[in-house]
Amino acid sequence: MDAVALPDPERHAITREGLLDGTFLERARAIPGLKALTDQQLEESLDGTLRLLGGQQDVWIFAYGSLIWNPAFDFEERVAASVEGWHRSFCLSAPFGRGTPENPTLFLALNEGGNAEGVAYKLPKGREREELLLVWRREMFSEGYQAKWVEVHSNAEVFRAITFVANPSATSFVGELTPEIVADRLRKANGPLGSGLEYLSDTIHHLKMVGLRDDLLDTIKHLAEVGN
Repeated sequence: MDAVALPDPERHAITREGLLDGTFLERARAIPGLKALTDQQLEESLDGTLRLLGGQQDVWIFAYGSLIWNPAFDFEERVAASVEGWHRSFCLSAPFGRGTPENPTLFLALNEGGNAEGVAYKLPKGREREELLLVWRREMFSEGYQAKWVEVHSNAEVFRAITFVANPSATSFVGELTPEIVADRLRKANGPLGSGLEYLSDTIHHLKMVGLRDDLLDTIKHLAEVGN
């Protein structure tokens, strides 16, 4: 089966500048029907998460999708890492970003069970909150994700990191879909941030760059390329 011919919408990109000057949030809040958090709500959410840091001195972020290849925040250290009890899943649907209302895309989140490999970033000392605020504006502006502290393993080290897991109460949560359904959705999805297939391919490519792979993502990519 030939690939689906996708329209070429006006392109945008998630950048540090757009997160700093509010452009990204302005576009997000203009999406019809999207319930977006206010600036105050975002900051209250961030501060509530930071209060759970405990005695750990360093603040880390665990990335498993686009934050691997486009973090848009400053960091001091970057290491390959894994988490237990959570797995990478295309379980969030979105009619924006890389999709449209006619062909909504799917985004990755961490869903309960299994394990996930990715990248952990250590934030700059003394600038943790300002860098995290950029991440909050990007990941937490709507109801799809919940911020969560998880135990991260990297080589022989174990530490806690903030990551973003699926919110099962969100209207965008679609649960575990079959690889065939995911591949079909991603093939058809295209929006201002790019296509669903670009999102999939970039995640696979940058996992490989740090010596990691996800067999399920490889399967989905193969199904998408052959048209299921």
